[in-house]
Amino acid sequence: MNFQWTQGKGATQSAQSVEPRTAVSTDSTNLGIRGTFDVQEVLQVVCQCETSAAVNSLSVSGNSRVGLSGFAWGTVFYGSSGTPYKAMAYGTKADDPFFATDVYGFASILSSPGLNYKGGGWATASNTATIGFDVRSNSTVAYFSPKWAGVSFKVLYAADTWKDTSGPQDPVLDSGVVNYDQGPLSVNASYERHDDGLGLVGINTATVLALGATVANTAGSDTNANRTTDSAFRLGARYQFDRSPGLTTVSGMFEELWYEQSDAVAGSVKLSQHPAWQLAPMHSMGNHELRARFSMANEGSCTLAGGATCSTSGYNPAGLALVPERAVHV
Repeated sequence: MNFQWTQGKGATQSAQSVEPRTAVSTDSTNLGIRGTFDVQEVLQVVCQCETSAAVNSLSVSGNSRVGLSGFAWGTVFYGSSGTPYKAMAYGTKADDPFFATDVYGFASILSSPGLNYKGGGWATASNTATIGFDVRSNSTVAYFSPKWAGVSFKVLYAADTWKDTSGPQDPVLDSGVVNYDQGPLSVNASYERHDDGLGLVGINTATVLALGATVANTAGSDTNANRTTDSAFRLGARYQFDRSPGLTTVSGMFEELWYEQSDAVAGSVKLSQHPAWQLAPMHSMGNHELRARFSMANEGSCTLAGGATCSTSGYNPAGLALVPERAVHV
């Protein structure tokens, strides 16, 4: 695999020109098996099965990568991977007590503005909307550090392979997390940014929210309004108490999402903010555990270009389950 920078200009036909961009390529990366079996002295049975190993593509099932790792300095790799924001607490005491992939995973309330969204893939083409932050990204370059005195970090960059050849869209994802996990205490902080992820477009394309004004433009309707910056910040902590019998842990998370069009046309949504939080106690005793969690996403707030009135009260288009959302799991 390789990480590359590409540009093509001065072509006879403008469509053949390529705006400068980065990409991760698998080239001739294949995975297969080959075997032989001696039937007789002069006769063998042979077999071979080979397929492409697109480890940088969302078409593969799960995280895939090729890289280098060292005990003292960490791991660097290319591939398709859940972002550090998505996996911020994996392997720490501050992880979700119901696990991220469970039906009770918090990703339908945290990591998204609602709209029945729970996880997905980062932009696979220009003008592809990504409304949440619980994502797996393709064409990534990442570094995961080892743990030093309880502190570790992960950073990931998704190449702008899908940059427009003739338009302004340049989808780029950056994600990172810092963890402290030592003794009974775990603390982590994570940040992720989507350039031209078109979050507001994805939220508002199908339905008009109760915002009191025209919502974000759909893809292609306004060049400037479609340059977006979506970002998310999450802080989590967990502490483990020794109790006899068993162990008791208490964890919490706070998150805020920002969806922004810096050049939005007058009357469209310029900024939409969505806070959410959760608390989760858990008690372990022998082979048994009692787990509980309360998660809630607040209504948030919004700002319109041009100064018009904007409100997220009654944020509930088409009867979908949207903020304010609450969930209790035991």
